[in-house]
Amino acid sequence: MLEKQSVFRAALIALPMIIFSVGGAKIGEDESRLSSEEGTMYSFFVAINVKPEHQEAFMDASITVGQATVKEERGVFRYDVLRDADNPNRFYFYEIFRDEKAAEEHWETEHFKTWWSTVENMVDGEFDRISTMRPVFPSTEGLERQRPSLLRW
Repeated sequence: MLEKQSVFRAALIALPMIIFSVGGAKIGEDESRLSSEEGTMYSFFVAINVKPEHQEAFMDASITVGQATVKEERGVFRYDVLRDADNPNRFYFYEIFRDEKAAEEHWETEHFKTWWSTVENMVDGEFDRISTMRPVFPSTEGLERQRPSLLRW
C-alpha cells in the first residue's frame, strides 16, 4: 500500500502543477483585482477514473476527505470534488493550496492517507492532468475571504 500511495503522490507532484505568483493591480475606485495578490499559490486539476462498481464508495470517501481537508487544513483554499455529467465513473479534483508546502502537508495528513488506502483499488488507470490554468479571479485576498464558506457544506 505504501508503494501505491507514493506513486499517487509522485503522480500529483509530477503533474505540471500550477504555481503562480502575480501582483495585484487596482482597477477603478472599487479596487477590483484582475489578478491575485502577491504570493504563491499551488493548484492542480486532476481526473480520476473509477471502476464502475466503486462509484458510490469512491464518492463517499472523497467527500469525507474533502470535508476533513477544508475543516482541518488552513492552507487549503479550494478542494472541489466533481463528477463527470456524461461519465459517472470519472471524477475531477480541483485543489488550490496556499503554497506547495501546504499541498505536501495535505498528502501527509491522516485523512488523506485514509482516503488513499480506501480508494487505491477503486481507481481505474492512471491519473489525468486536465490542463494548465492561470488564475484570474478571485485574488488571493478573495480566496482568503471565501475560505470560511468552505466549512458550510
